[in-house]
Amino acid sequence: MSGYAICTGTCFRCGRILVYNPIRVPSVQDRNGRRQPLCAGCVHTIQEEQRKQGLPVWPDPLPDAYEACLEEELV
Repeated sequence: MSGYAICTGTCFRCGRILVYNPIRVPSVQDRNGRRQPLCAGCVHTIQEEQRKQGLPVWPDPLPDAYEACLEEELV
């Protein structure tokens, strides 16, 4: 029997609480090399800043980035 997994935490950039798929959420690495989640709002803000600066733009978050994943995907 399989279940679902979902994470809760705070956005690394703005500190808002979010629920996310631990595999598909957009993230950045902190100083210790740990992956930290970003909320969709911050991703869109970062994308806009990248456009203004003429930098390559991050892709949009995956459609299921803020939903549950199947438990077996975590292995």
